[in-house]
Amino acid sequence: MAKIISVIQVKGGATKTTTCINLLGALIESGYKAILCDMDKDKPDAMLWVDFSNKMNNLVIPLFDQNPKIKLDEIKNDYDFIILDTPPNLESSALKAAIVSDFIILPCQPSDLDKNALTSASSVALMANKPFKFLPSRVFKNTINTRDLINELEETGAYFKSKIYNSVDMIDCQKHGTWIGSYKPQHQNHIEYKKLVKELTCSV
Repeated sequence: MAKIISVIQVKGGATKTTTCINLLGALIESGYKAILCDMDKDKPDAMLWVDFSNKMNNLVIPLFDQNPKIKLDEIKNDYDFIILDTPPNLESSALKAAIVSDFIILPCQPSDLDKNALTSASSVALMANKPFKFLPSRVFKNTINTRDLINELEETGAYFKSKIYNSVDMIDCQKHGTWIGSYKPQHQNHIEYKKLVKELTCSV
């Protein structure tokens, strides 16, 4: 039966969809059966991402149902992992995703806005009584902001050691409708997502 992984953040542009698409690709490359459900009816970025090509569009499906658990129960036995891409601002579907999840990923960039938004996002995970970890995302090497972010996340004790570095190639792979491992194999981001899969599978 599949483990359900939701990716939640309060603000838009916080790499939720980027995390979902690339985690999906890395899970499949690692030999797992995985699918991504886009729960953002108003701005279905995951659906739009794979529309750029036919490389991944059978791996991303819409999940705009009032009761997502019904659909998830139907497909659970077909996969090892189901990833939920959620809307920002903790809309009702994001709250539902937290409730049905087995594990929650909270991506965080090295900016004050993102770090402040994590308080709300992590409170949802705590209220849903679900395990979660912060994911350092779109970080830069050897910068004060990145060091400050990592220090803050270390204090929580609930964070992935894998760090997803900022790169132009991460933007370009979206234009090609695929994930970084397919677009540029052995790219640093590809390696980091493979590390993330190893950490995640040890956490759920």
